[in-house]
Amino acid sequence: MKRFSGLLCAVTMMVPAMTAQDLSGGEAGVSARMGFYIPTKGLRDGLMGSLEGYWKFPHDDVLCALLIDLYSKRGADVFADVRPAITRQSFTLIPASMNAGFRFLSLDQRTVEGWVGIGAGVSWHWYRVDYTPKAGLTAQAPETHTGFGGKLFGTIFSRVLVGHFVLEQRLYLGPDTEHTVPGNHLYRFNPTGVAFSIGYHHTL
Repeated sequence: MKRFSGLLCAVTMMVPAMTAQDLSGGEAGVSARMGFYIPTKGLRDGLMGSLEGYWKFPHDDVLCALLIDLYSKRGADVFADVRPAITRQSFTLIPASMNAGFRFLSLDQRTVEGWVGIGAGVSWHWYRVDYTPKAGLTAQAPETHTGFGGKLFGTIFSRVLVGHFVLEQRLYLGPDTEHTVPGNHLYRFNPTGVAFSIGYHHTL
């Protein structure tokens, strides 16, 4: 947890330092992307949508951005011990992060750009499990359990801009999250993973 707090502090300090510069000639924009998210523990591979608002600073080839991602899945392998008799489950993950990036490549009057950067924020999650608990050999009445929470996470990204199109690879780094489902079932997942996305960006 300390390393995620440190990364969040680093990004939080970088962004105000950037905004203290002369902003004349800067560039604001928005970006929408769709990609594939590959988590490492508990969650399943699936589609992830992203919406970003950013500001490119004019003199130092830097940007700051606010990013919100959305991942939603009907199924997941999140039970750490005994799995209940599940009839239906759903899971939604919404990482929201503040990011700082540096432009390392600019070609053809900035028609092609390369960026790398880091970010940090809070990863919110919601889940629902419909299941049938067991007491010995006897099945009980169906039950529904829901949960909600959020934890700090860090992220590292690289992206290439070609005209108005964006290609991005992003690494998510987060801690384990655990919830107890009635019946002594442990619900555990980790958002750490990688996402590959493609999208469109527009200058305001």
